[in-house]
Amino acid sequence: VIDDVRNARDVEALVGGFDWFSRGHLVILTSRNRQVLVQCKVKELYAIQKLSQYESSQLLSLCIPGQYESMLNSELVRYATGIPLVLKVLGLTPATKQCAASEKEHMQILRQNPPPEIQDAFRRSFDGLNEDEKNIFLDLACFFRGENRSYVIQILDGCGYFTELGIYGLIDESLIDPLDNMNKMSNMFQDMGQFAVCEESKEPGKRSRLWDANEVAEVLTNNSVSIKCFFNAK
Repeated sequence: VIDDVRNARDVEALVGGFDWFSRGHLVILTSRNRQVLVQCKVKELYAIQKLSQYESSQLLSLCIPGQYESMLNSELVRYATGIPLVLKVLGLTPATKQCAASEKEHMQILRQNPPPEIQDAFRRSFDGLNEDEKNIFLDLACFFRGENRSYVIQILDGCGYFTELGIYGLIDESLIDPLDNMNKMSNMFQDMGQFAVCEESKEPGKRSRLWDANEVAEVLTNNSVSIKCFFNAK
């Protein structure tokens, strides 16, 4: 078993060659990127399925004290969209266990300040993207989540991106999900994309993207914008 494969060259160097094994041998590879497995010439591809709502609730119940379970469970389950790491990390955060704020305020805090474990997991995938893919992902997270893919490709191609190729790269990295002709993205990935933009600067006018109506109004009022362009969020 070879876990978390980043590129085919590393696997080939480790095992000596993909054609060295005779019948009866079984090599299991795991990777965040589907194309890496294709390059390794795997015979069967298996995508790890997300947890169902019931399974998510069961996992979360192991982390949250019983007296808070009913208040937080449903909201956290919807937010985590079946990703085990997100469920476990959110369930074990001190804020969740203390439940000092209301459910709505608690979720707002978690979404604006993702736990370090979630940030680290996201960065491992995001940092491996090329510049086109990074920009396309951030635009999807900030402006175009759930929009028609053809419409998004038309707009972002006008910004100089190879959008269709970039979208397939994001799908291979499991950062967005293929759903008909839509760009589907989990709540967590959208929040992490927006969080990455907010980390660019404490001053909204110095960030690469603006989507919050209040920040857009503030920047325009104070004439403090330093970005080339921004889109109005719906």
